[in-house]
Amino acid sequence: MRFRRHRGQEVEMNLRQRVGMGHVEARILEMVARLFPEPFRRLVGFCEAHREIFHPAVLRFHREVQFYLAYLDFIAPLKAKGLHFCYPSLSGSKEVLGEEAFDLALADRLIESGGEVVTNSFHTSGDERILVVTGPNQGGKTTFARTFGQLHHLARLGCPVPGRRAETFLFDRILTHFERAEDVSSLTGKLEEELLRVRDMLREGGRDSIFILNEPFSSTTWADGLEIGRRVMEAIREKGALCVWVTFLDELAHAMTLVRKHRLTCHDVIRRIGS
Repeated sequence: MRFRRHRGQEVEMNLRQRVGMGHVEARILEMVARLFPEPFRRLVGFCEAHREIFHPAVLRFHREVQFYLAYLDFIAPLKAKGLHFCYPSLSGSKEVLGEEAFDLALADRLIESGGEVVTNSFHTSGDERILVVTGPNQGGKTTFARTFGQLHHLARLGCPVPGRRAETFLFDRILTHFERAEDVSSLTGKLEEELLRVRDMLREGGRDSIFILNEPFSSTTWADGLEIGRRVMEAIREKGALCVWVTFLDELAHAMTLVRKHRLTCHDVIRRIGS
């Protein structure tokens, strides 16, 4: 140009594709409808007559596909950091497996803060059904319990699961027990509240269920916790259900090893340990 002294800077701008009308456009359309009421009356009648024009399967797909696309967007940064995801094998066998599995929520926080994600591997074989996880505080016990549940839940949804390789059980329901803050307005104590929750879990769950219990009965004494834990664990074992049991009682882990090795009942084993 004649009066330009130097070359201007080029700026690229991506205009966002907007769906729907702004408030100005809506106001203009409202005025047009007042000027030409008959065409708009026929339009309203057409919409009312064809309200069910979309097939229910199309509407369901439109709703559910948003979750799957959002999930893929969520795991993309984790994959970019080198974490593995895979499509698991699903079966009716309770010989489950996870290689380099991890907790999605924790991994997301660690990646965002620049931390390191620690993965875990596990597997069950033969008649193994109950995984008892014990150890010191802040050792990853609860994280492992969440990981186990996430793998099975995401696999049931058809999503890629966190891990290099996974084989999961085709369960009917996942029943969980995680610590809740004590309700001061309730007339029941913490132990009673836990017992009621676990009782309902045992009534609802069956052979094809997965039980995940995170440090249950920690509010009671060592002896009572061991006895109550023994009874609940025996009930789950009799159902033949899969279970992850996080506990501060090392004796429960030792008990399940003896149960499997010597074909004893949990009652016999706990009685021997207690004596």
